[in-house]
Amino acid sequence: MKALKHIVTILSITLLLPSCYKQQQLDYSNWYTVEKDDGDPLPSEDVKGLMIMSSNVRYYSARNKADDPDVGDRDWEVRKKGYFQMVNTMQPMVIGLQEAEMNQVTDIVAGCKGYSFIGVGRKDGAQKGESTSILYKTDEIQVEEWGTVWLSPSPNVVGSYFPEMTDGQYGQSRTATWAVLTAKENGRRFFYINTHFSLYSASQPKEVQVILNTVTEKCPAGLPVVLSADWNLEETDPILAPILDSYASARQTAPLTDNIETFHWWGSQSTISKHQHLDHIFWAGFEKCLRFRTLNMKWEKLWISDHHPVYAIFQFKTGSTEKQKPVADFEIPANPMMDETIKFTDKSTSEDGIEVWEWNIGGIVSSAQNPEVMFNTYGDNIPVSLTVTDHYGQKATASKTFSVALSEGHDLTIEWSKLYDDTTDGKGTAVADWTAPAVTPSGDRIYVASSGYHIVGFNPDGSIFGSYDIGKREPCITDRDIQTPTPSIDSQGNVYIPVQYGYSESGNGGLYSLQPDLSGENWYHDTGNSSQYRNTIPAIFGDYVAVVLTNSGNDLTRNAAVFRRSNGSLVQVLECDKGSWGGMAVGYNGELVYATNRGGTRQGREPGTETGGGYHVAQVDGSLGNWKTSANSDDGRKTNLLGMRHSDGNGYLTKAGQPAVSTDHCVYVCSTSNNENMICAKYNLDNYVFGSAPTPIWKVEQETHSTAGVLGLGCVLDAEGNAYFRAAEKVFRLNGKTGEKGWVYNTEGDYNTGVPAIDAMGYLYVVDYGGNKLLKLSSADGKLISSVELDNPRTSPTIAADGTIYVTGSSTQGAILYKIKCQKTTAPGPNWSQLGGNPQKTCTPQGANF
Repeated sequence: MKALKHIVTILSITLLLPSCYKQQQLDYSNWYTVEKDDGDPLPSEDVKGLMIMSSNVRYYSARNKADDPDVGDRDWEVRKKGYFQMVNTMQPMVIGLQEAEMNQVTDIVAGCKGYSFIGVGRKDGAQKGESTSILYKTDEIQVEEWGTVWLSPSPNVVGSYFPEMTDGQYGQSRTATWAVLTAKENGRRFFYINTHFSLYSASQPKEVQVILNTVTEKCPAGLPVVLSADWNLEETDPILAPILDSYASARQTAPLTDNIETFHWWGSQSTISKHQHLDHIFWAGFEKCLRFRTLNMKWEKLWISDHHPVYAIFQFKTGSTEKQKPVADFEIPANPMMDETIKFTDKSTSEDGIEVWEWNIGGIVSSAQNPEVMFNTYGDNIPVSLTVTDHYGQKATASKTFSVALSEGHDLTIEWSKLYDDTTDGKGTAVADWTAPAVTPSGDRIYVASSGYHIVGFNPDGSIFGSYDIGKREPCITDRDIQTPTPSIDSQGNVYIPVQYGYSESGNGGLYSLQPDLSGENWYHDTGNSSQYRNTIPAIFGDYVAVVLTNSGNDLTRNAAVFRRSNGSLVQVLECDKGSWGGMAVGYNGELVYATNRGGTRQGREPGTETGGGYHVAQVDGSLGNWKTSANSDDGRKTNLLGMRHSDGNGYLTKAGQPAVSTDHCVYVCSTSNNENMICAKYNLDNYVFGSAPTPIWKVEQETHSTAGVLGLGCVLDAEGNAYFRAAEKVFRLNGKTGEKGWVYNTEGDYNTGVPAIDAMGYLYVVDYGGNKLLKLSSADGKLISSVELDNPRTSPTIAADGTIYVTGSSTQGAILYKIKCQKTTAPGPNWSQLGGNPQKTCTPQGANF
């Protein structure tokens, strides 16, 4: 290798600055440059350490500028080969990019060996616009955590910016990408943030504060920190003073450094009167900065940008042989019990001070010094570990096990049970099959329906305050062994219940709105011949009520409809392939999500047949009260959630599938596949694009092997968005972020329907039809806490606001309502906690305001 030619010059520069900013003496006593024709760009010294580069790559779309576009050697498509040579030659462990549009980022990853990246476009938080992406060598650096903030008053809002950024010429929004990274060679973690400041002196001080705040909020205690950017400021500018109060300049502190301009405008530095040193690297928490360098040369005989890259090499602090490693230790309180706060007390010691605590308590992760946790399960030998890190990065770990005892107060007891419909005739005896109770917010009224075509209202003491005959229009009742819809209650206390008259196609059906005391009708809308509403729940939102039906006649042949709550008039008919025996969920922006069932041999469950299913999204078109849905063509079905046929080859049977909407605007859906397993998926409704195939956050298949129980399936969500799905013969938990399966609980029966309910303490309540029981399970591990026997409960439990549980069942005498109490059952959970989302069964998420 030809030795690098060094030009050594002694510089003593005194900068006079305003009194508000302290004077600084810059000593570049060892700086070097490179002759333009020097063929060897690498320094001869071999300095080992953490090498971090900052590089403004010049944005790709500058080739399309109206004035002075980047053409010829300035075009990225030409100069990128030089950029690849620079990276492949220098091999920095980390590179902070500025101005990099996402196609440039992917070009660099493809053209350079062993790199991956993190980062997003500044316009949409995804692919559009410039980015401050971070590249890293995958064999040397591991990403632990990362994110992007916008330099604005609202850093977490995509595309936001300070109002002082007024000139759109340079693009208004700016970002910073941060990451917690680990150097794989020594396992040392460090924090890195990369940004690109605007050109506006009025907003730049505020941009400084966003960077400092981000480090404070995101950087774990005790980690070394590196800040890099095209700051669009000289490092001695008073605006950067708050940064230099806490961080050192790599250019000023490295023993081998330079004073070369970084912004050179394609080699014409002499024509620029100011703002030439714009790219800086600042640091804190390392032992030292070993080198700083500006790469002011061409690569492949090309300028690779209008800025020179700069890099710095850092050395981690190391504990000397005289330093004692920390000793990790902690204390567990005596006799921990479920539902009680368990405090773990740190007893670790260190001569040099402990800066980081990392706990894992039975799967619960915490960085607090003395964490407090609460368990909703019990058991022995629960593992807990604590890893502590001192000032020098030395670690120590202590591990123990402990037991949590089952606390009292979890027994489920029947306070009363009432036969509420004993209709018996030649067509059978009334049953409560799949129908769930609906309860007012105050818990003073409970409504239940039955296949005897009655809706009955109960007081909490078990007395009946009213009943209404919803079979009065029955033209053709063939039998009473029929799945019955669930009522729902609006904010004025009115009750909505669909009705179908038997299975016969000659029978009619319709939707009732009943007065709160069940003394009469507000209105009834006849939905025509063969209207079938098995397992349906009316969705209530704003001035509207919507239902999904199947095989309808008259003006509802598309099988989903929205009515006006005030008078029952038809507002809109929605597309719904073949209809569905299931419910609906309403999104935060007024979207309607509902199951569709295409049909085919065995209703779509045979491979190779015309299979169906999926979930339509009826998107608000303008204002609430007007929706658009994908068409019933094959192409239209491909835009459904789950879709007509995904690349997995499955057809989907979604009869009675109940979607669930979480407080973060995501929707969870499930259906039965060709092989009769369950397909479960999560989508972000905010990202749904009408007419396009939606991309799930995750989609997984779970083995259920059920041959019968394909109706009334769905899920509930806990506070963190974890999903608890009901299959015909089991209940299982899926991780809300990844879809990874957690625990599985096998019930006694294989013909169960309905979904669980979850309370605010995270306990799950599940009906087991085969075992004739209501079960109480721990959401943490699916462990059985308690149970109570019921008569033929084939339904979903409802938890009232005071923690009372209501469940329907059936006996040889008719339909039954159970009131069940449990001392340690609380109000419903804060997410989609049960069938229909809430005790009123409105099918709207908590906090939605229509």
